[in-house]
Amino acid sequence: MAGDGLNRPKKHRRLKRSVILSLSKKIKKEEKMEENKKDEIESLLPQKMVAGHEIYPWSWKKIKDLYPTIQECIGIFKDAGIGLHNIESEIIKKPEVLIKVAFDHGAKIIAVTLGIGIEEAEELDAGKVIELLFAIIFQNLDFIKNSLSLVEKAKTELVYTRP
Repeated sequence: MAGDGLNRPKKHRRLKRSVILSLSKKIKKEEKMEENKKDEIESLLPQKMVAGHEIYPWSWKKIKDLYPTIQECIGIFKDAGIGLHNIESEIIKKPEVLIKVAFDHGAKIIAVTLGIGIEEAEELDAGKVIELLFAIIFQNLDFIKNSLSLVEKAKTELVYTRP
């Protein structure tokens, strides 16, 4: 009986370990499922959290405020051989172009996008400025591409339809 009494705790310990391991795996699986759900939901939401700031896609008002600046930025990209069709891949290869955009127009783009003053945007850490600009450009890139192609199409139609 004494031997029997000594074996029970070991058996219980093994049972407890297996239950704990099983529960641990189940919890990890549930956490991963929750994380995946969160990622799926976040991918549907238009805003992104970057460098401690929530970035929303541009509203029509922001687009109107930024349109001259956007055109100047596109000129900088074009001068560097970066077109709208290849901006995603090329800007990573030519970070100096984004740095030029940051120096010339970064404060205004960030200020308008975040709804803060230009002075506050100019006080941001340089690393945050680049990180924010990447996020802002890529978040609004489809709009930029689509609107500019529509503008070019309208210009072409005006030229060819004038009497």
